Amino acid sequence: MTALPHQIEKSAELWTVIKRGGYAYLAGLPRSGKSLTALLTVEKSKRVKNVLILTKKAAIGGLLKFTEDAELDLQKNYTVTNYEAVGRIVDRTHSKQGKKLKKPIPEIVFKLNPDDYDVLIFDEIHSLGKIGKPTKKYQILKAFTGDKPWIGMTGTFGVETMNAAYYACSLSTKTPFPHYKNFYEFFKGTFIEKEYNMVNEKKEYTGRWKFQNEDTIYFNKLAKSG
Repeated sequence: MTALPHQIEKSAELWTVIKRGGYAYLAGLPRSGKSLTALLTVEKSKRVKNVLILTKKAAIGGLLKFTEDAELDLQKNYTVTNYEAVGRIVDRTHSKQGKKLKKPIPEIVFKLNPDDYDVLIFDEIHSLGKIGKPTKKYQILKAFTGDKPWIGMTGTFGVETMNAAYYACSLSTKTPFPHYKNFYEFFKGTFIEKEYNMVNEKKEYTGRWKFQNEDTIYFNKLAKSG
């Protein structure tokens, strides 16, 4: 297997983005070569040794074809597994001193050690955000990611909800929106009102919101790039 010219070109651009901000969101059409582009990006680092790639269980085999391809001669240590393998949330019923708690406290238990990996690659990263409260999957991955550099891949960014896109971009401390605690604060702080057009002297909702500040402008550009 050999890399195509556009994968080599985009991996160089992606590397520049990661060095600047610590994260990169790689949006492209399905089957456009995002996986190998992400791997080529990580290969450019002299410090990175161990890389964790998270995906759906059914897609593990497809990613292993890249990481195990001898012709590519990849130099990093790659681990490919499914999202559920990272950890789980359990209800802790007793304190560390052994005293029974009045109310169980949710606690994240990692199955993998975050310190074992230098960079994280998230396949189909758009799946992390859902309408409503952050999912358990998102909470686990956010705690696991911390301040690690990361690459998120998606083939459907342009059709995802703003909620899904926001949570994908706020997965770690390296985020374009560090001053918003959650999606609702982001939405409230960046979208001030619905946009209407006058049709036959009547107001009709366009399906869009008027932008309020630079965060939303950034978000809009990100969506259009997908």
